Amino acid sequence: MQERHSEVLDQYAFNLTQLALQNKLDVYEDEVDEENLLRVMQVISRRAKNNPILLSSSTSLIDSYINKLAMQIMDQESNIPENIFNIQIFKLDISHETPQVISAIFSKLIPFRPRSKDNKHDAVVYIAESTKLLSLDKEIANHIYRGISHGVLDCILGMTVEQYKILIEDSYPTNRKTQIIMLDSSPNSQSRTNST
Repeated sequence: MQERHSEVLDQYAFNLTQLALQNKLDVYEDEVDEENLLRVMQVISRRAKNNPILLSSSTSLIDSYINKLAMQIMDQESNIPENIFNIQIFKLDISHETPQVISAIFSKLIPFRPRSKDNKHDAVVYIAESTKLLSLDKEIANHIYRGISHGVLDCILGMTVEQYKILIEDSYPTNRKTQIIMLDSSPNSQSRTNST
C-alpha cells in the first residue's frame, strides 16, 4: 500500500479485514445473496477495474455485504478469486467530516496523475455516505469522480437508488464504465454496466 494511502486510511478508515480476523464484524447472513457477493468479488478482482457501485434501499444491507466480503477474504478456506486473497478492505465513513477534511482525504487517496498500469493496489476502499461529496467544491468533486471512474482509486461505492440518482446521474455522471450491482432484488439480482 502506498504510504500516503496508509496514512490517511489509518486515520480516517476502519480496516474491516483486520476486524474480520478478530471476529468483530456483524453480518445478517440471511440477507446476503451469494451470487451478488460473487459479482462484487469478480468486479474488484479484474485487472482493468470497473469500480462497483452497490445499490440498495438499506445502507445496513450494503454494510452486511462489505463485512461479508472482508470475512471471506480472511477465511483461508473461502473460494474467492486468487488475486484478491490478500487485499485489505477499508471502510471510509465521511458522514461527519467537513468539506475541508473530505477534500484533504481524497487529495491523498487520489493522485493528480493517473497511476501506471504496473502500479498494483493491495487495498480496496468502501466509501460510505458518498452523498457528502455533494458538499465539496465542484472542481474537487469532479477530480474525485474522475479518479473513481478511471479506476485510479480502487473502491466500492454504496448508496440507495435515490442517492445514486442525485449523486451520480444528476450531479457527477461518471465518464467511464462503472459496475452497478442491485442488492435488493436477491436472489435473482441483476448487475449492469453503466456508461455516461
